[in-house]
Amino acid sequence: MKKTALYIGIFTWSLVAIFFVAILVYGVSNGTIGGPAVLLEEKTVSTNGLENVVVESRSVKIEVLSTTDDQIKISQYGMAKTKSRDIFHLEEDGDGVRVGFDDSNRRRFFSFDFWSLDERLVIELPESYTNNIDFQSSSGGIRFKDDFTFQSVTLRSSSGGIRIEQSFSAANLSIDVSSGGVHADSSLTVDDLLLIDGSSGGVHLDGEVQANRLQAKVNSGGLDFGVITVNEFDLSSSSGSIRVEGISGGGNMETTSGSIKASLLGPLSQDVNLECSSGSIRLAVDSSLSFDFQGRTSSGSVKADFPLTYQDDDKEEATATVGDDPQATINAKCSSGSIRVSQQ
Repeated sequence: MKKTALYIGIFTWSLVAIFFVAILVYGVSNGTIGGPAVLLEEKTVSTNGLENVVVESRSVKIEVLSTTDDQIKISQYGMAKTKSRDIFHLEEDGDGVRVGFDDSNRRRFFSFDFWSLDERLVIELPESYTNNIDFQSSSGGIRFKDDFTFQSVTLRSSSGGIRIEQSFSAANLSIDVSSGGVHADSSLTVDDLLLIDGSSGGVHLDGEVQANRLQAKVNSGGLDFGVITVNEFDLSSSSGSIRVEGISGGGNMETTSGSIKASLLGPLSQDVNLECSSGSIRLAVDSSLSFDFQGRTSSGSVKADFPLTYQDDDKEEATATVGDDPQATINAKCSSGSIRVSQQ
């Protein structure tokens, strides 16, 4: 019986190996696997009177560059034998332009051009264009490689991350990623709302962030931020930790499974609420701030480097007033974990 199962297993995996070798041979012979990407299509459009640029890429990554020219240039790179149905088209309508693909441009099991890792849609935007953009990638992600300034910005990626490599400014910035991370390597400046929503993948904002409001939510993956200057924030992670090097304003931080480690900078515009269902809270507060403090944990202890008034013998609940004329209240709550607060 065991020998029979072994033979069946060997036979099955042999068939799998033969199948993938056949795919490889087929792809190489048809020019859809391997080889350098070539320029497939290139088009330009004037920015005169242009207010909206929409890019919808179903199957290739989007790279965005800055140019000193006065026209937008769109270039698609891929395998030499890419079918015409997989080439982008350009539509101009009033004050807007749309770069997209036919609805039939979807990856199919027997369409082997997905093996090309160098397929990309390159969008070169003039430095003088500072209006609205709406970029969407179904597979491949979006990458901004230069400095940019816009009005309203919407970035969406179903499968693949979004990366901003240089300084980026906008009146409003909305980022939505279903599968993939969000990375900003340099500064982000947003006049009003910076909104980040991720289903699977972490959010990393390494540069300084300035905005009126910051809302960042991730279902699976942590939030890892540098210095954040805002009036209001709302940060949440269902599965992953929240780490903030420094943040101003006031608002909420919440994680279901993970810890919170943050530093509060002045001024505090409103109360600060920190909550962990499973994990600890480590909070540093600028020594110049005056505040009321309330801390409570169901399993663990509450400690601080300033005097606390404990409400129970187990030191699971404590209050304090730090400084004169408190600006706000800091509430820290853990279901399972400890709370540590210090002044810096």
